[in-house]
Amino acid sequence: MTRFLLKTPEHTWGNPGRYSLPGCGGSTVAHPHLPCWWDDYRNLSSADGEALLNTQPYRHAAASYAEQRFMSNDLAVAALEHASHPLAAPIRAAIAALSNVTRPSTRGFERLSDPSAAIKLGCGATVKIGADGSIASLKAASGSDWASPSKPLGAFVWRSYNESDWAPFTYNWVKGHEEVENFCKPGSNNYSEQANFFPRVTDVHVDKAGSAVLVSMAMPSRALKYGAPTTLTLSANFSASAAGDLRASLQLRWFGQTPTMIGVGAQVLFAPGPQLRRQSAENRSAWSLEKLGSSIDPENVIAGGNQWNHGVFRGVEAATAAGVMRIEALDTAIYNMMTREFPCNALPAAYPRTPGMPASTGAGLNLEVGASRAGRLTRKASAPLPRRRPTRRH
Repeated sequence: MTRFLLKTPEHTWGNPGRYSLPGCGGSTVAHPHLPCWWDDYRNLSSADGEALLNTQPYRHAAASYAEQRFMSNDLAVAALEHASHPLAAPIRAAIAALSNVTRPSTRGFERLSDPSAAIKLGCGATVKIGADGSIASLKAASGSDWASPSKPLGAFVWRSYNESDWAPFTYNWVKGHEEVENFCKPGSNNYSEQANFFPRVTDVHVDKAGSAVLVSMAMPSRALKYGAPTTLTLSANFSASAAGDLRASLQLRWFGQTPTMIGVGAQVLFAPGPQLRRQSAENRSAWSLEKLGSSIDPENVIAGGNQWNHGVFRGVEAATAAGVMRIEALDTAIYNMMTREFPCNALPAAYPRTPGMPASTGAGLNLEVGASRAGRLTRKASAPLPRRRPTRRH
């Protein structure tokens, strides 16, 4: 099983269409069914990508993605089944659930006439949903508010990239500070823009017990040009531990994502509402990331290291004036730190001569739940089920 699972964290999944047949990968010889890499990068819009989906090179590329998923989603589980391992059945069921994403049922829920109204929860807390579908207020019974409209929890954002992002990114990452087609999108200003797109709430439902909230959202039409999903749902379940810790389990689903060769990223943002508190006695920032069994302070990463993007094992903690917030993502390992000057970007170095992270200004973080950046055309009927489980101690 382990040998098959080693394919899962591989840096690059699948083949881009231009490399799938001879005469395309870096070649200036035109292929009869596909532009070569130069046209692939400089002239490709979403409409172009749609037209190319059924050509042979792109079918080969799609098959390479399916092969990669087969290694981890099928062969690894089959190895457990062959050994009659007790985890085989639950793991197979979990993968099946991800392969058939459905909209959550509203049975047993009541629709709010005012989606922005305060919702009194059974655990004693009060929650408000923002206009973008995020948690805009989460007030504990003690009075501590762990979110605000300017510091939301669970805010989905679809970001489109263009030359404003790619040029400084490659300046920092590529030898010679030149744009290299396999690392960026040269000429992307011709068909893309640098923008963040947030959904808008369409409905909010609450269960009769006051423990679950279901938020329905729709993306703006302009975002669809860049492959964004058409609709999303956020299922939030709230509880309190015996010690009084407030807990939230969030499950985000999205539907109707379209193919794109444009550089994009899907992120979920978390910004603690209470004032962040630097750990002065330990000379640490407010943030702590668990990596390889150790606690890492993102503000103490050495110069030249990647302070902004982190592969995290168990989760992240933020020390605040109201206590500790813990964020644990069950199905993504990529945590991107945010500051006021660097608020929402999954590229590790996206402005010229990236400075070190300013001390004690880590405003929050975003969890990367999807991306199409290095020239790959991806297509999903719906995304996996990102589940966020932030815990607040107050």
